[in-house]
Amino acid sequence: MSVAAVAVGLPLIFVAQQLVRETVNGATYMEEVIRGWNTDAFMSGYPRLSAVAQWIENQIDPAGTVAAFVQWLTAQSTSLLRGSINQAVMFVLTFYLLFYFLRDRESALRGIERLSPLRTAETAYTLSRLAETVHAILIGTVLVAAVQGTLGGLIFWWLGLPTPVFWGLAMGLLAIVPVLGAFLIW
Repeated sequence: MSVAAVAVGLPLIFVAQQLVRETVNGATYMEEVIRGWNTDAFMSGYPRLSAVAQWIENQIDPAGTVAAFVQWLTAQSTSLLRGSINQAVMFVLTFYLLFYFLRDRESALRGIERLSPLRTAETAYTLSRLAETVHAILIGTVLVAAVQGTLGGLIFWWLGLPTPVFWGLAMGLLAIVPVLGAFLIW
């Protein structure tokens, strides 16, 4: 059990550390790009668009908007961290309970059959269909995560982005997570 926790936990910690580092680097890069953006030089050939771009820059203040977004993202990170800790606890509990369910499978199945209001044949059929469904879901989830991670890494490599193998692995691991999944990397 502890070997499995270490085998799963260490890569997850590494991925989380890299995600935080890349997020900070990305926010710094975006702020530098926006602060160094010269609208006049970019739009010099288009006088009508130059006036519109200057008006938008004066009205919106892109650097201030990005700074406000980063501040909002920082404020939201506490709830994200809290949710991540909750997910981690649920993950550990799932594996803990899974160990005992797998170890004591026969006695658990006998208890379910004994408590079931269905006839024995119907209960056996329902349990076998449940087992098939769980296997199909697990295999499908892992295969889809592997495909998403592989394609994401290949796209990152093709676009010339840094560390495509790492991001492909991160996408593959996060594709298993419901709701956010690989979208978090994109």
